[in-house]
Amino acid sequence: MPPRKGLLLWGIVLLLAMALALGCSDDDEDTPTNGGANPPTTTSIGPLGGVLQIAGQVVLTIAPGALTDTVEFTVQQNLSPTALPDGFFASNVYTIGPSGTLFTIPAPLSLTFSETMLGKPFDTSLQIFTNSGSGWDPLTTVLDSANHLAVTTISHLSDFAVRADTGSGSVTPPEGFSAALVVGRMIMWQEGMQEPMKMDQILARFDSSLTPCTIVNPQQADTVYCNQYGLVWWPDVSAHTYDFSNNGGTMEFLGLGTEYVFTVVGNAAVPSLVDTITFPSLEPYLTYPPDGETVSRYSDLVLTWAGSGAGSVGIAMGPMNNDGQVTDTSLFIEVPNTGTYTITSSQMGIFGTGDHGIVLIHQNRDAITTPGYNSENSFISGRIISATGVMLQ
Repeated sequence: MPPRKGLLLWGIVLLLAMALALGCSDDDEDTPTNGGANPPTTTSIGPLGGVLQIAGQVVLTIAPGALTDTVEFTVQQNLSPTALPDGFFASNVYTIGPSGTLFTIPAPLSLTFSETMLGKPFDTSLQIFTNSGSGWDPLTTVLDSANHLAVTTISHLSDFAVRADTGSGSVTPPEGFSAALVVGRMIMWQEGMQEPMKMDQILARFDSSLTPCTIVNPQQADTVYCNQYGLVWWPDVSAHTYDFSNNGGTMEFLGLGTEYVFTVVGNAAVPSLVDTITFPSLEPYLTYPPDGETVSRYSDLVLTWAGSGAGSVGIAMGPMNNDGQVTDTSLFIEVPNTGTYTITSSQMGIFGTGDHGIVLIHQNRDAITTPGYNSENSFISGRIISATGVMLQ
């Protein structure tokens, strides 16, 4: 019987949602500076959410729905903070305004800290503090020591800084954890369509069993954001995903070539992290063979795709189950993004008869090196995926 038109394509969306990893020097330290006044950074953010930041120093992520009106936010280094104890601060002090602003959804705040300013190697006593007006109060903080970041959540605006303290509040994450952080676009095209259909998704999945490609022991973080997009826990896929109904139902919302920052506020089970990936600037998608084509597994199969250019693409092929999902990528190769590739008859010979899926992947991918995560099993990726289905005989 021929492949189930459409089911394969939507089934591959699940492949994206599950973040399957197909083909599953010295570090530069970001150091805040005390020299000179930084001019204020101003950003208008409304009910749809957004990001306020000074690059490399402070990032405040405001979720959709956290504000009822548009607010003009400012962030600036405070050179004369109130009641500043000498010798304990590990970052600049930042004033974030306007004063009196309240968030209905807590906003993740990350600050870059420096051992140079602290005057000694940092330890787990580092916390983000806020000026309450009567003194500096600690906030529950998680540390990303690899990137020298401290992360917390806030509901109001004030002065903030990272400082050392002997009290509790910081989290030391366990080693041996895996994560898959993905910003992805699924492109669906069939003969007769004037334009391809595109569906974007953002996913964060955590597992304590070092298996980013297979769900074994999934874990749930406290809060996950990707730029202004707040992710929710989706039990069906055991992952944090973005509900694009919050975006007015717009299925295409990611920007080509855009930098996306994942901010994960963890807990005792999930290490906190902040990591960045750039979404691909090209959109390769398969144009041949058409979905439902019958082909011989004893002959060469020529693939063609639109969106050729720089970089490479991955080509995966495998049998398809009754739900239209590729269950085993028996063939995976990486080739230049030239717009065409021939799967030879010898490569086709490894497959049996029946429904098979072909997946084209174009991605930027990096290992996650945050302490608490196994870098060999953890990755962050911006990827474009398209698929088609064939009947082998």
